[in-house]
Amino acid sequence: MSHVELKTVARAAEMLAAFQIKSVWTLTEIAAHLSISKSMAHRLLHTLAQYNLVEIDKKTREFRVGTLIHDISHADSAGPRISNIASHLIDEAAAEIEETIAFCQINGMEGVCIKSLGSKHLIRMSISDGDRFALNAGAIGKALLAFQPSDVIEAYLGKASFHAYTVNTPTDPETLRQQLGAIRKLGAARSVAEITEGASSIGIPIFDPDGGVTYCIAASGPTERFSEAQQDRVEKILRRIALKLSVYMARKGISEAADQTTKTGMEIENVI
Repeated sequence: MSHVELKTVARAAEMLAAFQIKSVWTLTEIAAHLSISKSMAHRLLHTLAQYNLVEIDKKTREFRVGTLIHDISHADSAGPRISNIASHLIDEAAAEIEETIAFCQINGMEGVCIKSLGSKHLIRMSISDGDRFALNAGAIGKALLAFQPSDVIEAYLGKASFHAYTVNTPTDPETLRQQLGAIRKLGAARSVAEITEGASSIGIPIFDPDGGVTYCIAASGPTERFSEAQQDRVEKILRRIALKLSVYMARKGISEAADQTTKTGMEIENVI
């Protein structure tokens, strides 16, 4: 490999490392940060995007880390092990709730869907593995953010602005702070049309063995099917499933979970 090629690889590595500082960059911002021309930054970003190392928002033209980074970072960690266990629980939740179910993880300043199962209804919410969610809007994002350490929450609330997806999106830091406090007390997040008009969702945190929250499980569907009674029913089911996974993680330990995936269906029913 020539000196020029090695320098290009180094630039690409520096560019990926920049996403540790902030999760979203514009072309101008990242070029200035790396002290390179916009044309060079453009070439590097689009090359990285070809390999799913970077994603490009077609609407805003902003850049964020791609799905391959997420896959690599969890290749030998709790991620795939927990997601294998969660597959059984997602099936269980979907069978009872009959709405779209998503198992998500907090990743920097966003939530990321790790496993999902769509509703069989003709009209349904569509969530795919790898989809990303803002932490200030919707049940998934707020269920994850509400249980982070206070310094993490305050750092997030200190952002300059929040994107308003709909008129229901909470964009005022103080309003969001109050909502997060209520979610912590209730142990659940509910949202109505905060990201998508006509859609409702309920998210339940999944507590790690150390008491922290890295994951949540959520159900989403058309608001017309989320009556108050149905919301209560869905929340009860999600709480039960989230507790099963939390207890299972605490009893078995994350490092042991990979060896248990073939027996998960039997063992998880006996956890509580």
